[in-house]
Amino acid sequence: MYRTTRVRYHLQALKRISRTYVPNMGEIMSDSVRWTLTVSRDTDITLRTFLARSGLKKGDLSKFVEDAVHWRLMKLNIAEARARNSHLTPGEVSQAVDQALREVRAERTA
Repeated sequence: MYRTTRVRYHLQALKRISRTYVPNMGEIMSDSVRWTLTVSRDTDITLRTFLARSGLKKGDLSKFVEDAVHWRLMKLNIAEARARNSHLTPGEVSQAVDQALREVRAERTA
């Protein structure tokens, strides 16, 4: 019973993560805000050189930073989920993921 309750909790957490932390990039850029960032001169030169070599324009810096932030958030959330689920066996995690996928797919087709 105790383990079943924890698996249900983790299923709910998986659903929240899938809806919250994987946004549509097109939606984000249409509702943008301004940030002021400070980076080292070396990072600035390296990144701008990379963007120029790749044929990207000045405005693409924002897209690059946003993409990097999303990847970093995803990695942090994955690490957090792994730590939170470290007490579960691989089979229990697999079952929880399969169940969450079935429920989300059922919601989308309903």
